[in-house]
Amino acid sequence: MKIFFRNFGLLIIALVIFCVLLPIGVLYILLSPHHWSIFFLRLAIAVNQLGSVFYSQLFNNFLLRTKKGKLDENVFLFGDPDRTISETLGRNQVVGNLSKLGVKVADILDTIHENHCYKSIKILRDESTYFLALYTTYAMTTVIK
Repeated sequence: MKIFFRNFGLLIIALVIFCVLLPIGVLYILLSPHHWSIFFLRLAIAVNQLGSVFYSQLFNNFLLRTKKGKLDENVFLFGDPDRTISETLGRNQVVGNLSKLGVKVADILDTIHENHCYKSIKILRDESTYFLALYTTYAMTTVIK
């Protein structure tokens, strides 16, 4: 319970600092139009990452495929603060772990921006071998079928 209150306190402090600095940050951006493009892209990514964390339980339950009510061991869960929703969809799309609804959501995003979910995958050095092995296995089984 002590950890809960500490983490909740950190959230409150972060929100207070955000609210206090928000008007200053908005004014600064408005006065710097040459920064608008990159600012809006970074803000969109940050909001997307927040959505992945905030809605992680909902997305994990409805967008990922389960077997007898349990998630597959090779599933990439939503909720990582460094991953966008599209990236998590893309990783699970590659290894075939999306539910029917997850496939539809990925298809909508991929229609708006060609191969959006796949392109959003960032392979990090520490997990690239594992992910590439999963991708190769999935690609081979898809081609064989």
